[in-house]
Amino acid sequence: MSWLIFVLTLFVLSLITLRISWIKDSFLRKPFILFVFAVKVLFGSGLVLIYTYYYTERSSADIYKFFDDAAVIAEALPEDPSSYFKLLFGIDEQDPRLLKYTSNMKNWDPQSTEWLEFTQTQNYNLFQSNRIITRINALLMPISLGNIYTHVLYFSWLSLICCIAFLNLFKSFKPSSLLAISILTLLFPTVLLWCSAPLKDTLTLAATSLLFIYLYRFINKSKSRTILMAILFSICTIIVLYTKYYVLIAFLAAAFVYGTIEIKDKIKKRIAFVSLGILTLVLLFVAPYVSYKLDAVSILNNKREEALKAAIFGEAKQLTFEDLIDRGLPGLIQESPKAIFAALYRPFITEKSDSILVKISSLENLFLLIMLFPLIISLSKKRKPDSLIIALSVYVIGLSFIIGYTTPVAGGIMRYKTALLPAYFAVCLYDITFPKFIWDNKLFKKLNACIMYSFDHTSVKS
Repeated sequence: MSWLIFVLTLFVLSLITLRISWIKDSFLRKPFILFVFAVKVLFGSGLVLIYTYYYTERSSADIYKFFDDAAVIAEALPEDPSSYFKLLFGIDEQDPRLLKYTSNMKNWDPQSTEWLEFTQTQNYNLFQSNRIITRINALLMPISLGNIYTHVLYFSWLSLICCIAFLNLFKSFKPSSLLAISILTLLFPTVLLWCSAPLKDTLTLAATSLLFIYLYRFINKSKSRTILMAILFSICTIIVLYTKYYVLIAFLAAAFVYGTIEIKDKIKKRIAFVSLGILTLVLLFVAPYVSYKLDAVSILNNKREEALKAAIFGEAKQLTFEDLIDRGLPGLIQESPKAIFAALYRPFITEKSDSILVKISSLENLFLLIMLFPLIISLSKKRKPDSLIIALSVYVIGLSFIIGYTTPVAGGIMRYKTALLPAYFAVCLYDITFPKFIWDNKLFKKLNACIMYSFDHTSVKS
């Protein structure tokens, strides 16, 4: 019965996809979109199989950690519905009846007692982020009848439609840029693998994609400033806050820069830039004296220490750093280029590893490094860059720094950077031009026709 539901869900989601307004307005052809959906389901299912038959320690696999705890919550629905809904929505968490279920969950609490004793530090994961995926899985359990592959369908579909919405931001770009950005955003192996399964990475990528959409519409389209948009923006903000709050920090930095650049009045723009600079100085040099909880440098250093100790506790391999930075702001600034490079390009191809996933990632990272060449060529033209590309650059650099500075394990970096890869593709390829012999090639034309509609991109308002 559960597999029949899987097939029906696949059919229904495919139909819904073709009826969504921004899918209809997309420059991508509908058969290609459905093809990408199928590929994402295959990759998401493949990751489940990897954690079922290759990495067989179920208690340490993120997919099954969230799924197994969700199964415990789902057990409460037929026997104690009130407890099910309390666990699902976080209501009255002190109710003694909930202990019957929470005591059987292995990952409901942020960290184990053993882990806290080993690290001898506070838990700098500000939110109980495991619970949001567990709760979504628990919500889907009665529908899926416990079939994890049906959950893969829902997560794959969500990330797909949100990424297509994000791609619609670039409709005014030249066709070669659109094609390259679209193919990489939708079919890049790392994004396919980690953002198609029931994981926080999938949810983070989907919500962040929508945040950029709502930011663009709020600033450029006054008619879009509705209560519904405000509600959806708030929901996406909460999702990112509870999955990976540092992604929200990078987004807010990009949002402030984008909003400032888009101010038309020159005097107001200068005031905004000065205000942005003053705000940055206050956060770095004044806020720490108001409260130690507002000391951004200390928070980053503590998070780095906690993550390194966690990596040692878990006997992780492929460490990207083994030292702590305790020289205040100067030390943090000095470490930033190394951190950004580590987030974007490590594990590098010269690093040895027994993991097939790490080897594949190293090849991808070499490709990401090569992608800097079209960006360098674009910058050498000395044209005024698109304001959205500037904002995305701030987002990529900011998030790369946070990830590289606080993540000591190459395997973790592989997953965490999926939240910035679509933006990275856009920044590197926004001005790419294919050589004439490629663009005029018959096979290439057929491929392009299968992926994109032909339209006058210059008529689209950027």
